[in-house]
Order: sequence, then structure tokens, then C-alpha cells
Amino acid sequence: MALKIVGKLVLCVVAVWLLVLLISLVRGFYLPGAFWLVFLGVWVIALVALETIWLWRRSKPFPRTLTHLRYAPLAIFLFFITITMVFNAAMVQYSKYQIRAYVYGDTPPEQEVTLDLHNTDRGWCVNGRLATQYWLYGNTAAEGFSSSDPAVRARSLRASFQVSYSSNGVDEGPFPQIIKRAAQDGDPLVRDLAAKYLEKREALVDASQMLRSRKSVSKSKPHQEPRNSSQNIHRPRRK
Repeated sequence: MALKIVGKLVLCVVAVWLLVLLISLVRGFYLPGAFWLVFLGVWVIALVALETIWLWRRSKPFPRTLTHLRYAPLAIFLFFITITMVFNAAMVQYSKYQIRAYVYGDTPPEQEVTLDLHNTDRGWCVNGRLATQYWLYGNTAAEGFSSSDPAVRARSLRASFQVSYSSNGVDEGPFPQIIKRAAQDGDPLVRDLAAKYLEKREALVDASQMLRSRKSVSKSKPHQEPRNSSQNIHRPRRK
């Protein structure tokens, strides 16, 4: 009997945890927090009530409802994870197709474009999202730089600029080698794009170092306590 009760409690806890996780994942529907709180409260109360009735009474009412309350969070969670993985894989391939279509297309290389690429990182850290984007599309954007067509190399360089995750410089992957090769490329447009990028990166590095130096100087200065206002009051001279 005790083992049965523990099993019921574990099942209830897992179901509630999965339900809370699903609610946190679908917050993109922009429903108010009060709605999710009421929904979760009703679900938990109904699950606990039916489990208690099934545990202590011989009659087993609402068997299908209890089955849904028990296993619906797990089934929805597995379905959601499967759909998300398939969707991410399809969108990543479509984004790579966009990059290749731009690099090998007929867009003028002098024209700046913005590629709308899918990112599988849904975290709050911007650097993490940009690093994931570079990991997904860095090699694809660099494919065209080995072409003999200077227009393809220029578009490949522009695409590499967009997927690189830091304007301060990327030390891994294909991007550093592309920048070195672009700086010595035979086409003037490719060399100009590389030179502008390097100038922008140096300016950002200098600005970052200046900001850090200012912060360090402000921290090293001793804290000056405000003078007492009574010291600034001139006392009248005695005659």
C-alpha cells in the first residue's frame, strides 16, 4: 500500500513538472500569467482529487479523465520536442539554402543584404545565440570564397560577416582564414570589404579598451565623503 502511494505521488509530481515546463515553453502565445496559474491549479486539484478517490474507494469514476490528467503532459511534451526538432532541422536547411542562393546568385556584390536566418538557440544570452548562428552557418557562408568568380567571393564574404558572432573578432572556424585571404585577394572589392571590416573591428576594440580603462580609473579613485554643510557657514566675527 505504501509503495502504491509513493508511486502515485511520483506520477503526480512528474505530471505537474512536465505541465509547468510546457507552460513555460508556450509562453510565446502571450496569454496572461493569471490564465496559466488558474489552468495549472485546476489541473493539479483535479489530478489529486481523482488519484485520492481511486486510491481509497473501490469504485473508479472517470477513468479516461484520470488517464488524460496523468499522461497528457508527457505525451504533449514528447510531441512538442519531436515537432521542435523537425522544425529546427528543416529551418536550418532552408537558411543554408538562402545563403547559397545569395552567394551563387546574381545579386550585385556591392549591394548590402540582410539574411533572415533561423537560430536554434532560444536562450536569453545574445552572445550564445550569435555563437550558435556562427556554428550553424559559418561553413556554409564560407563555401563560396573558394570560387574563381570575384563576385561570388565578395558575396561569400558578406554572408560570413553576417554569421560571424562578434565584431571584435572570431578566433575559430573558417572566418579568420577568410579574412586573411580576403585582405590579399586579387579583386579590389573583396580587399575593400576586408579592410573596412578590419577597421571597424579595430575601432570597436579601441572603444572597448577605453571603456574598460575608464571603469578601472573610476574604481581606483578614493571615495570622497561630502563635506559637512556646517563647515561652509561663515561665523560672524566678534567685535
